[in-house]
Amino acid sequence: MTTTSLGLDDVDALRRGAALLGSGGGGDAQLSGLWLAKELTDGRRLSMIDADELADGWVLTLCAAGSTASVAVEKLPAGDELSRCVAMAEKYLGVTMDAIALLEIGGSNALFPFIAAAQTGKPVVDGDLMGRAFSRLDQTVAAREDLLGAWVCAEAHGAAMVVDGVDAHTAERVLRGALTGLGGWAALAYPAIRAPRFREIMLPGTVTAALELGRQHRIGSEGGDDGAALADRLGGVFLGQGTVLEVYRYTGRAFASGSVAVRIADGQHVLRVEMQNEYTMVLHDGEVVVTTPDVVCLLDAHTLQPIQTSQVRRGHEVVALALPVPDRLWQKDIVQRFGPRAYGLDADPRRASW
Repeated sequence: MTTTSLGLDDVDALRRGAALLGSGGGGDAQLSGLWLAKELTDGRRLSMIDADELADGWVLTLCAAGSTASVAVEKLPAGDELSRCVAMAEKYLGVTMDAIALLEIGGSNALFPFIAAAQTGKPVVDGDLMGRAFSRLDQTVAAREDLLGAWVCAEAHGAAMVVDGVDAHTAERVLRGALTGLGGWAALAYPAIRAPRFREIMLPGTVTAALELGRQHRIGSEGGDDGAALADRLGGVFLGQGTVLEVYRYTGRAFASGSVAVRIADGQHVLRVEMQNEYTMVLHDGEVVVTTPDVVCLLDAHTLQPIQTSQVRRGHEVVALALPVPDRLWQKDIVQRFGPRAYGLDADPRRASW
């Protein structure tokens, strides 16, 4: 089996790539990047395997879930939640997990599986189930029956909980409600999947792609790229650069929602960016130019660092760009889970003009 070893330089690239693919959400990748770097500094090793070389066995998909988008910043982890989550899943199911998988390659959740892998000595699979960051547990490329089983979460003070026999829609409702009583956030394991089936449903190579995205972002941001040049370097579309005129926030059906108005630098045009945990849609002078599942990024115009939806403020000078996602997310039977109507927006899905 071909195994790729990952080091501290890869952690920085992964953090950068995940922050971009978070589309303004998915949690702060800076914090989970620091946690992962500490694990490697303490002498633990980290390895990644290609999906095609994953032997028959069990794969456990990991992430972390919070009662609010900012709770992981407000309440730091104890450090062993992820490894305890793996141990509880193995104990409850009576099997050994052969590999750790990513739920989403966007945001902080992209790095949590690597922390669990470093702590347990298990490899991480090069792929994920979202291709970016999304808000809900059911927003994956997996079918309902693939995520029907035992959901395990472990919180900072030692408690663990198993919710068995439910699908992702029910798990979303039950586990989100339980998080308040569990201190606000917890490590979460999706139902374990047999390796052959995981190879069939996963989006392969997304970790490798995120690493390269992060490397290119580092080169561009440190080398003096402007917004348009960086978008081109990342294989994205430059949507505009300007100043945030207004940020309007309101309580949505499930998550923090809002709109960001950006006056383009020429003073003649306005971008409106809709958001609901992630940036979901961009309108140029009232015309929709891109929606989810494509990735929308707002970057600080001076540092070219991604700005999360919770951080964008009036007066921010920003660069807006769009990044592509795997084509599979645009398939008719899948895009309905990710498109603007999944966020309550009355618009058809629209890809950026690549």
